[in-house]
Amino acid sequence: MVTIAHISDPHVGSPYFVPNLMNRVITELNQLSPEVVVCTGDLTNEGYRQEFKSWVAYTDRLDRPMRAILRAGAYELARRPDIPPRVTMSEYVGIAYAFFTGSEPGLANGVLDHLARTLRGSEL
Repeated sequence: MVTIAHISDPHVGSPYFVPNLMNRVITELNQLSPEVVVCTGDLTNEGYRQEFKSWVAYTDRLDRPMRAILRAGAYELARRPDIPPRVTMSEYVGIAYAFFTGSEPGLANGVLDHLARTLRGSEL
């Protein structure tokens, strides 16, 4: 079963927009960990650039499995010389397979492989 969360018409920038409420929404979504978050309707009130930037700042706080996988893998490659890079890549690509069935694990492999070759190429 796939869990989908839906945010509709937040109207960032509107006098009726409540930032603390949106902060609670983000916190609860991150706790629920849905596979998909769909945002529809009027994301901003007037369509101004600053309103859109504010909306993007909220969505950037949503935990996304691939972003979390790549972040953790990058940390290990950059800061954990005690873990061989091939082990790190294998573990995090395996985690990607646990979350995704499409091409995403290949993306994780490609990004982590490039990062490993850049940071620790002599160990490969």
